[in-house]
Amino acid sequence: MLKNWWLTIVWALIIFGLSIMPGVSLPAMSWMDYLAPDKLAHAIVYGIFSYLVIRAYSSDNQALSKHMILSVLITSGYGVLMELIQGNFFPQRFFEVPDIIANIIGSLIGVLIYNYLHNRKPRVT
Repeated sequence: MLKNWWLTIVWALIIFGLSIMPGVSLPAMSWMDYLAPDKLAHAIVYGIFSYLVIRAYSSDNQALSKHMILSVLITSGYGVLMELIQGNFFPQRFFEVPDIIANIIGSLIGVLIYNYLHNRKPRVT
């Protein structure tokens, strides 16, 4: 079981490390913050994370839709947790709703990519 999860755990630790690194001072928030380049980075990082989570689950013989929902919940929840940790425990880091939204969007995209690739594979009967 753990052999299916090791890469996912390493990725979660990388996200944690990146989340607690000192940040930069932020200007006042505006709607443009939703389009900032770092939001794309958040979406990519959490897309990879959700892809790894669903891939680890895929070794089980359960319904793919259940895995997709669990993957999005786990990775989105982790993203919210990282934002809470940043905002409460690291003075140079900030809690940002746009980051949470980018994390959730990335999580959704990651499972959609996995689903697309999974359904493209020819099935052996």
